[in-house]
Amino acid sequence: MGQEAAKTNKPFVGTCHAGLIDFSAPIKVEGKLIATVLGGQILDSAVDIAHLRRTASEIGVNAESLVSSSENIVKVNRKNIEAAAEVLYIVVNSMAQNGYNSIKIATLSKKLSDNFIQASATQEYEVK
Repeated sequence: MGQEAAKTNKPFVGTCHAGLIDFSAPIKVEGKLIATVLGGQILDSAVDIAHLRRTASEIGVNAESLVSSSENIVKVNRKNIEAAAEVLYIVVNSMAQNGYNSIKIATLSKKLSDNFIQASATQEYEVK
């Protein structure tokens, strides 16, 4: 999921091997991918029991337990999932950019402060 979001540079909603819906969003700063954020493990429709039984067999777990547990999976309308992925994309990218800007400001402030101290010391030395 994360690779698809990184490749397309936008949120991606897809289905995992177990039939659950996952979503991902790329996080970029200054045009460079720094991470992807993932969410999901939800459904947008009824559970496909046959698919669950096949998955249980593939991964070596009790099929009845998996089917029973699947009743607890949250079901969300597909449009709401896509909207959530889009909001996640906007929020995490804003947070990443704000964090990056804070680091840049702190770095520049430190350089300016160091330069001011150095210039002040030079001026003091020249006056004496």
